[in-house]
Amino acid sequence: MPATTGKRVESRSDRPRRGILLCYDDSTEAEHALERVAEIAATVPSRVTVVSVAEPTYQKGPFTDAADSIEAEMHSRLLEKAIWALSDHGIAAATLQPTGAPATSIVDIARQIGADLVVVGSRHRGLVRRLLFGSVSADVVADAPCDVLVVR
Repeated sequence: MPATTGKRVESRSDRPRRGILLCYDDSTEAEHALERVAEIAATVPSRVTVVSVAEPTYQKGPFTDAADSIEAEMHSRLLEKAIWALSDHGIAAATLQPTGAPATSIVDIARQIGADLVVVGSRHRGLVRRLLFGSVSADVVADAPCDVLVVR
């Protein structure tokens, strides 16, 4: 008869749920990130939140928290598409649609929801483009309060 250690074996439902924040913009890279989140959430109990950040209409105050209505509607549709794609994998998710600078908004949300992992796609921009336009994924990696998975 095998000896027992007296340790309780946790079932999958007993383990704490990990907070995953998926950054989604309907790019090919974001689709890859969504697929990776689906893989992770299928094996690790997770609470998934999908975020799509709308750029503000005005970059300078006092109206930096308002997006153009057409852009806001586009982001709503992107979030709906992501929710459907995740549900095809049997994964339920919440959505958030902030307005602001993408990297800053993502990092702020990661802090607010207590994310354990941020998943973001990377567009493979060259050095010159990164210097001119910046890199959301690089900024998120630098400032996130948790682990960041950059998907290519």
